[in-house]
Amino acid sequence: MKKVQKSFLQMCISHWRWFAVSTIAMTLIGVLFQLVVTPLYRRTTDIMVKDETSPGSMLSSMTGMNMFANMGFNITSNVDNELEVFLSPALMMKVVKDNHLDVTYTTGNWFTREERYGETLPIKAQFGAATDADKLRLRATLHKDGTVVLTDFEKNKEQMEGEVSGHINSVCVTPLGPVTLISTPAFQTLMRQAKTLTVTITKQPPYEMAERCLKRIKGDVLNNNTSIVQLSYDDAFSSRAELILNELTRAYLQAWQADKDEERQASTNFINQRITEIEEALSQLDGKLADYEHDNLLEIGAATPNAMAISATDINEMMLKLSNQRYVLKHMQQLMSKEGDNHQVLPGNILPDNDNIAKQIANYNTLLLKRQNLAANSSERNPLVRDLDAQIAPMHNAIAASISHALSQIEIQLKGVAAKEQELTGKAAELPTKKSKMLPTKRQQKVIESLYVYLLQKREENGIDRAFNNKNIRVVTPPMGKLRPIFPRKLWTFGAAWLLALLLPMIVLYIRQLNDTEETEEEKTA
Repeated sequence: MKKVQKSFLQMCISHWRWFAVSTIAMTLIGVLFQLVVTPLYRRTTDIMVKDETSPGSMLSSMTGMNMFANMGFNITSNVDNELEVFLSPALMMKVVKDNHLDVTYTTGNWFTREERYGETLPIKAQFGAATDADKLRLRATLHKDGTVVLTDFEKNKEQMEGEVSGHINSVCVTPLGPVTLISTPAFQTLMRQAKTLTVTITKQPPYEMAERCLKRIKGDVLNNNTSIVQLSYDDAFSSRAELILNELTRAYLQAWQADKDEERQASTNFINQRITEIEEALSQLDGKLADYEHDNLLEIGAATPNAMAISATDINEMMLKLSNQRYVLKHMQQLMSKEGDNHQVLPGNILPDNDNIAKQIANYNTLLLKRQNLAANSSERNPLVRDLDAQIAPMHNAIAASISHALSQIEIQLKGVAAKEQELTGKAAELPTKKSKMLPTKRQQKVIESLYVYLLQKREENGIDRAFNNKNIRVVTPPMGKLRPIFPRKLWTFGAAWLLALLLPMIVLYIRQLNDTEETEEEKTA
């Protein structure tokens, strides 16, 4: 065995020229690889997703002072869910369309192909007749004096003949429709360096470009004990990577605010409608009591015994609380029972003392808004939309069942309170007859007044929530990264090249030695 190893080592030494040539060749390949391959730069941003009901929020600090102990806003920000929203195609497509990232610019041929962006981009193209589904391509030859020649037209992989001459910042009528080439601030600088510059302009469907961008972005939760999301994006241009991360954050915040505004508006519409009805009923009761007191000249100063007053107060408070709950739940039940209206955002922040239903509604609204955004950017026939519909329908039914169950429980509690009230009714018989006749009306007035105040408070809380909770994220670290590219790295490139430079000759020599050994053994056998 030692003899074989020694002979192999001697063979490698005797063929040192092979290793020298291999090293030179692989080094050249490494240099060529470094020159040809487009470098990628990574930019990273850290974003804190705030929980709307967390102790650190503004509204939570107010609840600590017992100002709004029962805010009822149960729509919390789940970090994993919000990360999924950040990485959604709909959000990225908005970034692509808003920043015209679906149009790319390259110079050179296949071997020397170079993408242009930012300070290296002399022009920007606008396609007047293009749709989101169109894939367009053309070649623009730019001249120092501002003239341009457009050729090599292509639409949806179909070649179109023709040559169009025009001028920068003017509309050119082409086989692709009207095209305008707008000069950038770098136009004069770049054109001074070269008399002519040929730029290949390609317009991709925004959805396809969004998918390509999503392949370059990564998102993760930094720590299970925190709510910080880290997003990183790899791009040939560090400035574009920073732009995409910033714009993605802005688009997310806009979408979040739009969703919350829709939820708040649903609650506000529900509350305003109920308040109008209650104001009318309260006005009638106030007038009825005023007339009764005027006609009968009742002595307001008469009072019940202390013990009875305390008991009556407790019963009235319980009656008011249960009546408020029943009123809201019944109207929620009516709202959900409308035929063919299963895609309506539900008011979830007005339910008194029912966190379970509020959470169900919050989850329902989140899924519904996701479905609406997806349908708006695709179509109702999208399989993902249909999948969400299949999830939304049972959630809608579950909420309706929960409301029905809650109403049943409230009715049972109201019967118990009514029985207790009957006990006090007998004791109240000792009161003046005229005053006792007013008790049912006064009690009804208190119930309606309590509900009226409750709804007014909820309407005010909606406005406060809008003022204080206009953002649910905070950028902890803006997009930043190293100046050197993450790919290709010189150390890895040349390390791999030199390793291959050693391995390749050794493999060839080893195979050669095995063949020689087999031939020797065959000769001995013969």
